[in-house]
This record gives sequence, C-alpha cells and structure tokens, in this order.
Amino acid sequence: MASSSTQTSGTLPTSAAPSRQSGNRPPQSLGEARKRILSGFGPIPDILKWLHPMRTSRYLLSEVLNPWMRGAAMLAGAISPRRKPLSPDQSLVQRERDVIGAITQALEDARRARDKTGEQIFGWLYGFAGSSHA
Repeated sequence: MASSSTQTSGTLPTSAAPSRQSGNRPPQSLGEARKRILSGFGPIPDILKWLHPMRTSRYLLSEVLNPWMRGAAMLAGAISPRRKPLSPDQSLVQRERDVIGAITQALEDARRARDKTGEQIFGWLYGFAGSSHA
C-alpha cells in the first residue's frame, strides 16, 4: 500500500513537480540565462569571479581589503601636492624614453614573428602561392 506522499503511477510527487513560477519561465536575456545556469553550480561561479586575476589585483591593492594600502594612500596624499615634472634634459627622463622605446620595439618584433609564423604554418598546411614551403 502506498502512503500519501508516494505515488504509484510513475509521476513525480506534487512537491517535486515543476511549478510555473517565475523561476521556470524562459529567460528574458542572455544575462538572466547565464545566471540561471551558473546558479546550479553553487558558490563555485562566485568564487571564480572573485579569484579572477583582473579582479584580484584590484582587490589586493585596495584600501578596503588590504589595510596596508591606507598608509600608501596617506603617503600619496602628502606627496601629491609637491610633485613637479622633471626637466626634459634630465637623464632619468631620457632613460625612461629609451626603456619605453625598447619595450615598444620588442612588442613589435614579437608581433611580426607571430604573424610570420602563422603565415608559414598556414602555408605548410594549405599551401598557397606566396608560401615558399608549399
């Protein structure tokens, strides 16, 4: 004999049957759909969101989570009114420009090497008129 909480017809008990509340309506936006999907994973999406490197660096350097940064903020407030730009003929200014130029050149070289490598691989795989490896 089946109790009142169990059903023998193979259907779900009424407490487990889906209801037509707002939680079961189709999502109205991609953001809402994303939230619904991720809500099934418990706290993991929130943990991953807070541990994302772009956020972590902001939090670690904020006064809210890192009490040592309050001292840095006070120091910056004391130094800020007295800051003056260096003269253009100062050796540190020239060194800064040299370093910036070297970094820019290194990034350009890396970009060119990446593009050339991609073209070579494409030529090897698919063969095209401009490839010497076709």
